[in-house]
Amino acid sequence: MRRIAWAGRRWWPALILLTAGAGWPLAGPARAQSTFPPPAIIPSVVEPALPSGLPPIPPDEFGLSPTGETLAFFDGGHLTLVRTLDAEVIFEERFPFDLPTVGFSVDGDTAIIETTDSVGTLRVRFVDALHGTERARFTFPGPAELFVSPFGEGFTVVRRRSIGTEFLLINDAGELVFRALVDPLTSIGFGTDTVALVEPVLFGQAAVRLLQIDTGRTLVRQSARAPFSAGFNPAGDRFLVATTLVDFTRVRLFRTSDGAPLLFRGVRNLVQVGFTPVGEILVIVSRRFQNLVIDLFRTLDGRRLPRRTIS
Repeated sequence: MRRIAWAGRRWWPALILLTAGAGWPLAGPARAQSTFPPPAIIPSVVEPALPSGLPPIPPDEFGLSPTGETLAFFDGGHLTLVRTLDAEVIFEERFPFDLPTVGFSVDGDTAIIETTDSVGTLRVRFVDALHGTERARFTFPGPAELFVSPFGEGFTVVRRRSIGTEFLLINDAGELVFRALVDPLTSIGFGTDTVALVEPVLFGQAAVRLLQIDTGRTLVRQSARAPFSAGFNPAGDRFLVATTLVDFTRVRLFRTSDGAPLLFRGVRNLVQVGFTPVGEILVIVSRRFQNLVIDLFRTLDGRRLPRRTIS
């Protein structure tokens, strides 16, 4: 490894953000189904959500990664990554033909380098942004959209194929841990250590699946019929599935680290379900005669807190 001489050297920030910009339904923001829950009664209650992935974060105007630990610049056909702590050049490679695009994970630990050749072949490389070692590389014979987790762990790739839409889950080590063809209207959301897929099925039903990012293992699998709600709490470490049939709703809460069920409760005449703004309390509002009943549960363990009634 050699050190870079800062004085007297011209440098430019790394080029452009990794994104295909196709706007496929899979990539868009995803929230609970629009028909559920009912209109909000308590405004501060946060609906369960499916936080969509982000395109890799581009270097800033100085070429720095989101955490400022890595500097990226392109000069004379060479892409260079420099560790700012000690000015060490950790990665350097010449790109004589294909212009590279560079982005980072939210936590700045991974640099993502993308090139597209003259026939449209996309090559994506995952590089350790602190040591310069290549973790993995993938080749796609056409456009693909890559997303990083807003919580910092894991990556997803979405690409259209003639036989359907392909979804790939890649962990922080660069390992492809899950791959499947899914419905183009599938909603995808990130938790702290999981990815949720809500895939529409026939006759108003949906398949809800919670995947562990590190291994690709399915932690939770639920079938839901509209109207339903599925999503994470604001902290991203709890996952809620609520399904309603006529006036009866089943509410299930899971821990995302291992898929363990924390709460399974039936509610009649549901009015609202969601979380407190930080996500530490699950709030279930129901109607009983002329009163609103507010049930509170700790998301830590599903333990019930004192009930409130509003006349």
